[in-house]
Parts: sequence; C-alpha cells; structure tokens
Amino acid sequence: MKKSLILALGLACAAPPLLAAPAPSYIQLTDRTLDALSADGSAQLVRSPASRLSDAGGELVPELVLRLGYDELATLSPAGGLALRKGERESSAGLPADSYFTPLSARFSADGRTLAFAAGSGGTLRALRWQAGSLPEALVPDGSAWLSGVSAISDDGQVIAGWLLRDRNSLPQGFVWRQGKGLAVLDAQLNLPRAISADGRTLAGTGLDGTLGQLRQSALVEQFASEDPLGGNKAIADWALVGASDDGQRLAGYVKRADKPLWQGFLWDRDAGFVESPQPPLFDAKAGAPEVAAAERAVLKAYALGDANRLGALRKHAWQWQDGKMQVLKKDAELEAMSRDGKTFVVRDGKGALVEIGSRGERALASLLPADLQGELALRAISADGRRMWLRDEAGRSVQLLDGQALAPTVAATRAQPAAFSADARTVAGIYVNDPAGVRPVLRWDGARVDARSCRSGGSSYGLVFLSADGNTLAVSHPDSFCLFKEW
Repeated sequence: MKKSLILALGLACAAPPLLAAPAPSYIQLTDRTLDALSADGSAQLVRSPASRLSDAGGELVPELVLRLGYDELATLSPAGGLALRKGERESSAGLPADSYFTPLSARFSADGRTLAFAAGSGGTLRALRWQAGSLPEALVPDGSAWLSGVSAISDDGQVIAGWLLRDRNSLPQGFVWRQGKGLAVLDAQLNLPRAISADGRTLAGTGLDGTLGQLRQSALVEQFASEDPLGGNKAIADWALVGASDDGQRLAGYVKRADKPLWQGFLWDRDAGFVESPQPPLFDAKAGAPEVAAAERAVLKAYALGDANRLGALRKHAWQWQDGKMQVLKKDAELEAMSRDGKTFVVRDGKGALVEIGSRGERALASLLPADLQGELALRAISADGRRMWLRDEAGRSVQLLDGQALAPTVAATRAQPAAFSADARTVAGIYVNDPAGVRPVLRWDGARVDARSCRSGGSSYGLVFLSADGNTLAVSHPDSFCLFKEW
C-alpha cells in the first residue's frame, strides 16, 4: 500500500430488450482467439488461447510503455500458435515457443494478404511483414536496432510505417518501409508514426522534443498527477514539483501548508508512495513566501538530487509527412488519429483537449459536443473521409459527429457501447450492456437498422468486437474461441 504524506507537526430498473432473441447463424471456432480482422473480412490473425506472457516479454513491456506511450504500440501478448487464417486455411508464423507479439498494432492490408506486426522472444522485438504461405520477414536489418515495431500499413500492403530504438538510451525514431525500396529512417523529430493514408503517401504521428531522462520524468509526473496523492488534503493549500531521480522512480517537491505559515518538502516513490523522512526540509513563511529558488535547491539537496535532476521541459508535437516533406501540425500536442484519405487530423493538445485539423482549419471538438459530457474525451473512430467521428467521455457516453454536428443517439447506441466501426463509421458494433435475459448479444447497427447476434463461450457472452470496412463481417473474440457473422 502506498503511503500518504505525513505533514510535520508544530491529509435503477433494467431496460427492456431492444430486440427479440438474437439470430443463431454464425461460425464459431474453438481453441483459437482472434486479434485482427482484415478490411474485407476475408482474413484473420488468430492464435492459441492465451498462455502466460514470458518473463522476457513482461520485462519488456515497461520499457515500451516509457518510450512509446501509446497502448496499441506497447501491449504484448503470448504468440503461441500465431497464424494467418484465410478461408478455411491457416498459415503458421513459425515463431519460437516463448514468443510474444503486438496484438493491438497488427495491421492488415485491405485484401488481407499482407500483415504488418511486431514479434520477438527473449527480450527482442522486431517489425515484421507477413504474407500467407511464407514466414514473416524483418523490416529492419539485423544489428541496426535494439527494438522495432509497426504502427500502420497502406491499403495495398506495399508501404508500412513503424518505429525503432537504436539502443536502450535512445528515443524512438520513425521509419517507412516500401516494397522494392526497403527501409528509410525518418528525421529525428518524426519519432512515432501512428497513421498512414490509404495510398501510403501521407504519414502522421507524434514527435518528442527532449531526452530519454526527460521522458522518464514526464512519465513520472503524469503518474503523480493521475494518482493525485495530495488531492483532498485540506491542510495543503498548494504544491510544486522540483526534480526526479535519473531512473524515473522518485519525485521531489514541496507543499504549502494551509493550516500554518510553512512550506514542507516531500519525496514520492512511484511504487511506495510518499517516503517518510525524519527531517523533511521546512521553510518558514511567517514573514512571507520563501524564495522559490532557495526552496527548490534545499529540496533537491535534502533528497540527494542535483541540478541535473530538475524537471526538464519535454515537449511533444503532432506532425504530418507527405511525399518526403514534414510539417508540424500543432506544437505541444500528440496525434490521436488521421482519416484514411490523409486530409483530416485529430490531435490532443497540452491541456488534454481534442482538436480537429483539416480543410475547415483548426477547431476544438469539445465546442461541437453536448455540454454535459464528463471528463476527458476519447476519440473512438474517424471515417475514411474525416466527416464522421465517434467520441466517448469518461462516464462511457458516446457521441457521433457528422460534419461538425452532433447527431441524436440511436436506440442501439444508448443500449450498447460502440466498440468497432466500418470505414465510413456509419455501421457500428458493440456489446449490449443491459439485457434482462442474460444473453448480452452483440449489436450491429446503421442508423435505425439493427442486427443482434449471440456468441457465447462457456458462461460468458462478451469479448472483443471487430468489424470489416464495409460492415458486412462481424467478429467477436473470446479468450478461447471466436465467432464470425457474415449476414447483415
């Protein structure tokens, strides 16, 4: 249990079913779980039911989280039995028994013939291109990177965007791989490609302006802010952060007391919470506020930190790269998504707000949405032409935008949490959240047109949901099986 800061003396009823019993027609495959579906619905990335992630994979995850940030790039799963399934045939990846891979960033070409993903074993991770009937091929030459991965693929599968880490002390660098031309490492400010246009000409992503040490500091500060260990303490009027240890484990700062004219230093550990100190640095504020610079120096010295440990100014920027030319979309921002036509971008600015950048110029999405949405917004989908978007607030409420106008929710959208979307974002699929019959069907809808399907596995009827680009193929994956529905 994390320790709190010790201050010095002297902290309703169920809705009726939306539809009748779900249609029973589907194909269910047991002893296989699904991780990706191609845009045309013809190909699936499958594997054996999840086993335990190897120790090497588990140790690699925090390294990826620190350097990459995004869950879809840093998540690893066991790769036992990993295979490409097309029709009734499976092609094995032929990976070692203790391998792991990146399920959330695996990307199919439109026809399902090519898959871009990353896999490794024993502490390695390599960006790979895989076609049915052959073994995966490495995109980054041997010996040129410690780790590498992918993030996007063009419709024809001939252009792949990804990232690489030269060594343990480097920040990620972006790359683009082209069939027939091979690998090209992007400029240093193009760190993390996240999206590619359908034709492969436009990339977009997030750039990092700083050092690995500042990245560690930034991650620690974000964790501190997220946990908010000083929140609700009426004895504290304000607080400030000063420095962090080189390993990104400990954070030093000071609080301004509300109950007495006193400032007090503190040390916070990301795992243990506040570290008790018999003599924390204290600053008398009876005659007015102490000199900030002097207080900061005293806090750093008290906790064995130096000037080099002061919190740096890691900054991020959202970027676009088209036909070899780079453009900063917005400073102090991260890319969230790009439309498949490469013309509309959504970024998250330094204050956490979502901003659309495109032919209409720049506008905050919050200004287009109902005022009663709660907390930070998450972008769930953007259509290929950028006209339609789905967003969700922290309370789980979903809103659809079309040409900047919020649409009234359909009945299905109020009964199911949107989870998968067609390329035009008109057809949506999700799990029915409140079914008195206990079936909890998967709902697929396009406006008022609704289709309900049930895919049960043992006693459960829930799982990950996938939808093809045209919305005609629906898939639901459980830990030990998955279902395919093709009728619509």
